[in-house]
Amino acid sequence: MPIVEVPLTFLTESFPKRSLEDIISSLPLIGLDIEGRNDRFVRLEYNPNRPDFSSYIGIVRALKGYLGLETGLPEYRISNDKRFRIEISGSVKSIRPYIRALVAKDRRLDNDLITMLIEMQEDLHTGICNKRKFASIGLHNLETMRFPLSYSASSPDVSFVPLDSSRALSLNEILSSTDVGKKYSYLLSKSKEFPILLDAEKQIVSFPPIVNSKFTRLDNLSNGIFVDVTATDPRVADLISAIYAATLYDMNFQVCHVILSEAEGSLSKSPDMSPLSVSASYTEINRCLGGKFSREEIVRAAARSRLGTKNSGHGTLTCTVPRYRSDVRQVRDLIEEVMIGLGISKLSPTLPLINVTGSRNTNSVLIDRIKEVLVGLGLLEIRNEIIVSSFSQFDSMGLKPEESSVFKIENSLVSGHDTLRNSLLPLVVDTIGHNIHSPYPQNIFEVGKVFRKAETETEKWHLCVVVAYNRADYTSIKSILQTFLKVAFGKDAVTAPPNSSSGEYSDGRSADIILEGSIVGKIGEISDFARESHRIRVPVAAYEIDLSPLLNSFRKSM
Repeated sequence: MPIVEVPLTFLTESFPKRSLEDIISSLPLIGLDIEGRNDRFVRLEYNPNRPDFSSYIGIVRALKGYLGLETGLPEYRISNDKRFRIEISGSVKSIRPYIRALVAKDRRLDNDLITMLIEMQEDLHTGICNKRKFASIGLHNLETMRFPLSYSASSPDVSFVPLDSSRALSLNEILSSTDVGKKYSYLLSKSKEFPILLDAEKQIVSFPPIVNSKFTRLDNLSNGIFVDVTATDPRVADLISAIYAATLYDMNFQVCHVILSEAEGSLSKSPDMSPLSVSASYTEINRCLGGKFSREEIVRAAARSRLGTKNSGHGTLTCTVPRYRSDVRQVRDLIEEVMIGLGISKLSPTLPLINVTGSRNTNSVLIDRIKEVLVGLGLLEIRNEIIVSSFSQFDSMGLKPEESSVFKIENSLVSGHDTLRNSLLPLVVDTIGHNIHSPYPQNIFEVGKVFRKAETETEKWHLCVVVAYNRADYTSIKSILQTFLKVAFGKDAVTAPPNSSSGEYSDGRSADIILEGSIVGKIGEISDFARESHRIRVPVAAYEIDLSPLLNSFRKSM
C-alpha cells in the first residue's frame, strides 16, 4: 500500500485551533492507517482507490471536511487563458492517443513543495497509472516553455537532453542506454515512431511516457508549473489532471485551463473539474448502516465527506462528487461516505437475532488433510495472490492466454493486478525465482483457488507442487505425486503423454495426470524458457492437479 509522509508542522498550521494529538487521532477515521511517526513526520498508508490522498494536501482537504471546518463540494475556479494551448496530431492516435494538461502559476516553488509533487507523481505512476501503462505524468517549469505546444509522433533519431543527463540523446538511445528508458521501453515496443511534446520554439518538452527534457526541470526558482498527462486510457488521464488541479489550487496557485485542439478540429479544455452525481435513498442508507439517522444528519455527513448535497429530495440523497475522486460511483460507495461522515462512533454494533454458530466446511477439513500429508513429505506451504499480472501468469511461462477463458480486471487501480489466476503453477515457479540465493533443495506447494470462464463452475481448488534442486526431474516429481495420492486418499494415478505440447513444461518430459479415468492435471519438468525467465539455474519439476473430484467424493462420504 502507498505511503505518504505528512509534515507535523503542516498539520498544526492547517488546524491551528486543535492539538496535534487530536488531529492525528482523527486520521484513521477518514480511512488512513498510521504507519509510524517521528518528530517531523507522520507516515500514513492509504488505499489506492483514494489517489487524491497521494499528497498531504489531499489528506488535509478531506480531514477539514471530517472535522467540520470546510464541508460540501470544494469549489475550483479554473482560469481561462487562450495562450495555453496544445495542438494534437493524428499521428499519436495509434501510439499514446490522449493528452491532458494544466497550468499553475503565480507562486514560487520551494524544495519541499517540489519533493511533494514528485513523490505524488511516483505514487500515481505506480498505482492508477499501472507503471505508466495507462498514463504518465510530466511536471515542468512553466517559465522555460513557449506556447502553443504540439503533441505528435516523431522518428526515433530525434534528439534532446533528457532529465538527469548531460548530453543530447536520440529517442532510441534514451530507450536503450538510460535506466528509465530500459525500464519503460516495453510501453513503446510496438511503435516505429514515438510521441513527443514540443513547445512553440520546437524544443522537446517531454518524451512520454519515458522522460522529460532537462530544460523544463523544476527548481526552487520556478514560478509556475505545467503538468501534462499522456495516456492510453482517457479516464485515468482526466482523473490525474483533476487531482493535480485540486492539489495546486489548494496550494494557492492560479490554475489555468489548457485548450486541447484535436487534429479533426474539435476543441476541449483540460482539466475537467465538473462533478459527477450519485444517489441513494435515505431508507437504503439507514438499512445498510443499521441506524435511524434523520435526513439532516445524513446530509451533514455527506457534506463532511466533501460531497455536494444541494439537490437532496425528501426520499433520496443526491450528491455531487468531486472530479478528483474515482471511488464514489455507486450506491454503496455513497453509503460508505455517509458512514465516514457520521463517524464510526455513532454506529452501534448489534448481535444478529439468529443462531449463527457454524461448523467447519468439509472442504477445509480435506484441505487441512492434504496440507498435513504434503508437509509430512518435506514440502513447505506458500500462498500467493489470487489477482496477478497477465505477464507473470502467461508470458513468463511461455504461454498464450485463451482470452475467452480468462477473467480480466478492467481499469485496475493497482499495478500488476489485472488478471484472476487460472493456474497456480506460474506464481509458485515465480516464488522459486525470487529465492535463487536460498539453499536447495526448495520443495514447496500451494493449495488455492483458480478461475476460468466456463458454463458451469468458474472457480476450483487446485494443488500445485514444485521441487527445485540439481536432480529434480520427471521421476522425482512423479514419486511425490503417487505418494501423496496414496497416503491422502488411498488412490492411484496414471500418467499419459499429453495431447498437445504445453509451454510451461519441456517437450517429451511432461504428462497428463489421470485419476479414475479423467484428466485432472499435468506433471513434468519445467521448460528452459520458463526457468530462464525466472533466473532459475537448477532443474525444476512440478505438478498441478484439480482437487474438485477429490473434494466431491470426500463430501459424499461425510
